[in-house]
Amino acid sequence: MTRKERLERLRKLLIERRDGLRRKLDGDLGGAAGSSQGDEGDAATSHSADELDTRIAAHLSGELTQINLALQKFKEGRYGICEMTGVPIPIARLEALPYTLYSVEAQRLIEVEGYDPEEYRPDHGWARAVEHESRLAERNATLRELEEVED
Repeated sequence: MTRKERLERLRKLLIERRDGLRRKLDGDLGGAAGSSQGDEGDAATSHSADELDTRIAAHLSGELTQINLALQKFKEGRYGICEMTGVPIPIARLEALPYTLYSVEAQRLIEVEGYDPEEYRPDHGWARAVEHESRLAERNATLRELEEVED
């Protein structure tokens, strides 16, 4: 199966998942809220269930947002391209997490090294790269090198 065919399969899976999430969020996650009759224990259980439903809905809503972004990237022809490095994300990663924005390497740099992905986006162009490179060069300059420049 070619990369293009596998990406199309992922697009269909994302659409199915999006539609399923919409149905879940539009429906009642925990069933009917129940009547107000009952003892205090029933009220506490009902409150806990409502709180759990709210947390689940927030999680599902976040996933739906990520899926919608991935589908938008499909429309723009940018799906499967790492937002930080601009290189294609391996299909295996996309199959594991179809709405990921980053390659494994970029995700590691973000999580472990503390990189800000916005600073390294490929769409910031050459000016940004030159600025970044000059900052690195300035940090590495020795006092002697700086004195030679002044002379």
